[in-house]
Amino acid sequence: MKRTYAKNFQDKLKSYSAVAGTVIAAANTADAQIVYTDIIPDSTVTTDSAYYDLDLNNDGTFDFRFNLTLYPGGTSSSALPSFNKVGVTPLNSNLIAGSATGAYIYPLAMNAGDTVQASLTFNMGSSQSMGSYWGGTAPYGNWLGANNKYIGLKLDVSGNIYYGWARLDVTATGNAFTIKDYAYMNAVNQPIVAGATTSVGITENDLSGVTIYNDNRRVFIRLKNAVDGTISINNTLGQEVYAAKTEGLESEISLTDVRPGVYLVSIRSNNIKFTKKIIIN
Repeated sequence: MKRTYAKNFQDKLKSYSAVAGTVIAAANTADAQIVYTDIIPDSTVTTDSAYYDLDLNNDGTFDFRFNLTLYPGGTSSSALPSFNKVGVTPLNSNLIAGSATGAYIYPLAMNAGDTVQASLTFNMGSSQSMGSYWGGTAPYGNWLGANNKYIGLKLDVSGNIYYGWARLDVTATGNAFTIKDYAYMNAVNQPIVAGATTSVGITENDLSGVTIYNDNRRVFIRLKNAVDGTISINNTLGQEVYAAKTEGLESEISLTDVRPGVYLVSIRSNNIKFTKKIIIN
């Protein structure tokens, strides 16, 4: 289990390296940083009416709901055919990048390196169709058969706008989806590159090549380079259960005394914050 987590995470980091440095610098963004959250293991939804609620900025409020609809179809000649749909709903005042045809909204399936920014068209509306599949005919949406594509997200926090992305796979028939990770730029109105996990001005002495994984109530952190930073672990209520300075290239943290649940492991150094979500059983 431990080795699988480490390998998967390193593979993801390698896949992002080509785009991680392409974030465009803008005025007054010296303190801007990408806050990245990895979902380990990836979350796959395969059952009717199941959903995944995404908290883009990890503040305890869900911002987007990804949901699955599976209808097997009827047997009579007048019955509706089978129907699968992967949908997404922006919650509160948040929006999703996409296009609209009449009452139907289709979120974009963006590529790594595309920029999520104000010039895109963002839409509100419930159950936007990432991919709809009607009995083998008339497929709709941009996401059917998508692998490692990115959805552009616009987050409204008390009138302040932040841009982010989430990475997903969707099956060709729309009968399942997998959400893998997500990130947002924590500077107001600043764009973010799809797939980028580090901010403008990163050097090799910052948080490149970081690995975080958990095994049997122990959290393991490995750094490629020594950094002067801090490690913190918080529950989903924002309560801190562990805090320390980084020491050396490897850290092992025991969480034997915490309650089972979801926790956020964060490493902060200079203007960079790297976060990963873990599950403690």
